[in-house]
Amino acid sequence: MRITFMDVGVVVLLVAMWFPGAFAQAPAEGVDEGSLILWTQMEQPQPIQAKQQSPQPHRGYDDQSEDVQRQPASQTFTGTIMKDGNQYVLKTADNITYQLDDQDRARKFEDKQVEVMGILNSATNLIQVRDIKAAS
Repeated sequence: MRITFMDVGVVVLLVAMWFPGAFAQAPAEGVDEGSLILWTQMEQPQPIQAKQQSPQPHRGYDDQSEDVQRQPASQTFTGTIMKDGNQYVLKTADNITYQLDDQDRARKFEDKQVEVMGILNSATNLIQVRDIKAAS
């Protein structure tokens, strides 16, 4: 009589079905056998290395949404683009003067009423220009 690998597998399967307790692990002392925590309490904790942040993070959808949350919202400022020395500035109706970071765009609207959309740095009174258009 010849015993094959298949015969051994069937015997092991039958033994496992008839005697399931033979392959069970004993629970840790003081732990309920039906607990889902049983397995995790028996494991040894492994430290996880913290990821080092790269200097140039990839730019995915999630990164952009985080940037939006970190950056102040754009505002719209209305006034006249004027030359102040060698710089173009925005002067509003209530005589507040704002510096503009985009001199090339501002030059095109010199002495005109405009709407400037951008982010104001209140410490330096500088508008980071997103758009300039003629006032309506």
